[in-house]
Amino acid sequence: MRKSLQALPKIILRLLFVTALFAAGSFLHAQEVRWYRSNSSSMLLERLPSQARALQYEYHVSVRRMLPRELPVLLRPYHTPQFIIELHTLFEDGEEYRRQWIFRDGAGSVRLTASGRGGLFDEAITEGEGRTGFIEMRNAAGAIIWERRFYEDLSEWEFRFNYRNNILLSVESWFKEPPVPVIVFSEIEEAIEELEENDEKNLRGALANIVMTQPVFIHASTDHFRYSRFGSLRAIDRVIHKGGEERLRVAFPRIGPDILPDDGITVAGIGYTPGFLIPAFSGEIQISYTLDARARVLNEVWRDGEGNILGEMRYTWTDDRLVSILWRSPEEERLVKYEHNAAGDRIEERNYRQGVLERRVTTQGNRDTEEIFMDGRLILRVFWEDGLVVSEERITPGRGRP
Repeated sequence: MRKSLQALPKIILRLLFVTALFAAGSFLHAQEVRWYRSNSSSMLLERLPSQARALQYEYHVSVRRMLPRELPVLLRPYHTPQFIIELHTLFEDGEEYRRQWIFRDGAGSVRLTASGRGGLFDEAITEGEGRTGFIEMRNAAGAIIWERRFYEDLSEWEFRFNYRNNILLSVESWFKEPPVPVIVFSEIEEAIEELEENDEKNLRGALANIVMTQPVFIHASTDHFRYSRFGSLRAIDRVIHKGGEERLRVAFPRIGPDILPDDGITVAGIGYTPGFLIPAFSGEIQISYTLDARARVLNEVWRDGEGNILGEMRYTWTDDRLVSILWRSPEEERLVKYEHNAAGDRIEERNYRQGVLERRVTTQGNRDTEEIFMDGRLILRVFWEDGLVVSEERITPGRGRP
């Protein structure tokens, strides 16, 4: 073996040696792990010298380069040779909490970000965790062009962004329902008829005919953005497409590059609108939102597919606090009033229909007290804690008061 190596021309030996060094260097570079102190949102706060030092903090993140073959199956279709891959792993009290993949182009710009929990990417769902996460793609200018969100019930939202001269013109929102189990009863009945005692094979065959249908994306809504001549966002026109009316209160997709993935568009007030305000509509709906210079929603005009006005919603603000929302339609009038504490937290909500109080919710910390009224008289009091009902109290006729 030594003689055969010595017989090789020196130039070939040098090439083999350089190639081996390069491969080893690439491998080490790909395997290098950097450690950072972070917050619960994976924001890198401070570079740390070692994993041992990182373990001293409640939240810390490891960062390393990845090879394309290491990518989860769900992300492989989005990778091209021009991208460099980073894996950011967030730890909470020393336990892995969430993973995030970042694709960067040759200029170092982020072109794709994906993050998830509960086996969304590695298909190994941990008990008690939801299959949640997102994938977003950006163009060379850093503007988001496509986003997909995954939820615990296995439903999905997809957002498609349309630009002209780097100005966002519209966003299409697509929704996919969770998979639905379908039982093939005829085949199961036949298998059961052939069952004998402890006939595991036929039993498994019968259960195998419980299948999950795979829904498809439906076009739920389209948002069209209108700007002032100075470039500030002043109005949004939303079209709720047929089949998407059950998702009337879906939040706006985010339009800014610096907004966290779980947030919606930075339009104030949308998240405050309760379902109490909106009657049931069917068919195509058109909604026009008017905003002020501070991106606060001032009013909404609702129209049907033929352009006929269904109703109008008006927002009243005190500084940055939403104090009331009024819904008016030809049939009725509904009003929601809010009260806030000195810190700006909402502590009370009152719902009125035709000027009569129907519902009141007061908040103290993580506890809510909901009161239901009928004809101005209190009939039910419900106590909530962390979003769950703790107890109910039915009010006798003599005790109810508005």
